[in-house]
Amino acid sequence: MPQQPHAPEPPRPADALPHTAELHLPDRVVRVKVPPGGFLWDAAAASGVTLPHVCLQGWCLTCAARLVAGRVDMSAARRYYPADEAAGFILPCTAVPVTDVVVVTHQRDAMIQHRRQHRLPAPSGGKPR
Repeated sequence: MPQQPHAPEPPRPADALPHTAELHLPDRVVRVKVPPGGFLWDAAAASGVTLPHVCLQGWCLTCAARLVAGRVDMSAARRYYPADEAAGFILPCTAVPVTDVVVVTHQRDAMIQHRRQHRLPAPSGGKPR
């Protein structure tokens, strides 16, 4: 008898709840709710918070931020390295919180410098929107 395909497991209760993201912007601190599986950048935008962006694909570093507390899944980013994670950088456009998080936004220049110091690809242009 052929084996039945394995059905995906339903989300655990913690996965079905939104996470809180505390965003430290240059001029204020705001809290936004991120829906389960949602991107941090999208949740901020839906809450009326404008974060820098160009590609929204985890490629250009324009939205770069520092993760101060919590954990995110960065698997959707097109270009994200273990050294970025070790240094505490995230790309909110492709960051999916898996816990409540505290994030310092507007870290593009710092992340570019980090990338260059580690001989990783870093953009030379691109203006934030």
